[in-house]
Amino acid sequence: MKLGSRSLLVTLVFLLAPLGCVGDTGPAGEDGVNGADGINGTDGTDGVACWDLNGNGVGDVATEDLNSDGVVDVSDCEGPTGQDGVDLTAVTAADKAAYDAADGMVGGKLYDYFVNELRDENAPNVVTDTDILSKPNFYRCKSCHGWDLLGRWGGLARQAITASYPEVAYNDLYEYAHLHNIKQVFNAVKNSTASAMYVPEMPDYGEILTDAQIWNLVKFLKKEAMNVDNFFDLYIAKPYPQPAADETATVYTDIGKNGDATAGDAYIASHCSACHGSDGTNINIYCKGDYLGNAFRDDAFEVQHKVKFGMPTDYDHESSSCTGHNSMKMPPVSGITEADIRDVLKAGQNESAYPSF
Repeated sequence: MKLGSRSLLVTLVFLLAPLGCVGDTGPAGEDGVNGADGINGTDGTDGVACWDLNGNGVGDVATEDLNSDGVVDVSDCEGPTGQDGVDLTAVTAADKAAYDAADGMVGGKLYDYFVNELRDENAPNVVTDTDILSKPNFYRCKSCHGWDLLGRWGGLARQAITASYPEVAYNDLYEYAHLHNIKQVFNAVKNSTASAMYVPEMPDYGEILTDAQIWNLVKFLKKEAMNVDNFFDLYIAKPYPQPAADETATVYTDIGKNGDATAGDAYIASHCSACHGSDGTNINIYCKGDYLGNAFRDDAFEVQHKVKFGMPTDYDHESSSCTGHNSMKMPPVSGITEADIRDVLKAGQNESAYPSF
């Protein structure tokens, strides 16, 4: 009896021992050999060729040789040639007539500030939009492209980008106007989103100006605007944009290139002194503390525009009480030549004759 009990105990120990001695799981074994590939499936039904009009899989010359070359193939899949599209940049007779009838001198004043020019003209589309009136620099052509049409590569290199002054254009507008036909320039002004030459903030003037007014701008750009390289040399000392507006960013030299100062003095006396005074100190220009002498020496790029095209009434400062301000519009000078402008700019470099403010 004792012997049997002992045997039973030994047996139980052997049976239960594994339950108390389980170790960590061993590493996974290597992958086995891949099995053989299965049998390929049945090929699908052939598609219908583009030339196989009846779907019978056979080239039927009588009905499927559409190009009549004696062979049925993919060349028979081509459709008929469509009509030519309309070239939106082609100059039409109507475009030419509108351009010929346009006034580039008026265009020069619209370029300056169309809001004031339309008001002077008592035009039916006088601007009343508060966004335009409250942010003029975002709509004036000269504020982005400059009096010299050079954008950031000209006098506007001195500007900063602010809440009241937009990013200056990166293109040379004078060059653009002379490399493109009148319809291309018209389209760029009327619907600027169609032209990659402009910064995104340029408005579509087709929503503001009439076609006739836009043609005036085109005539200004194509015919009346002048190449400022003929008037002075410009060195950009500080690349655009500036942290804050900085006149030292632009350095002008040889102002009045090849001009005659004596002839310039005579021209100023006969055409400018009635308003500005013999020494240019009668008017505080824009109420910013500038006499004519300041403009001659610091803003020659603006003077070359103003002496030819004049300027609309300065309604922005009409009620200003600053000493010496005159808001009346400046008339264009009839018959003025580039040689006259060089003479005037050359004479204006004499600070004794035309003192600063």
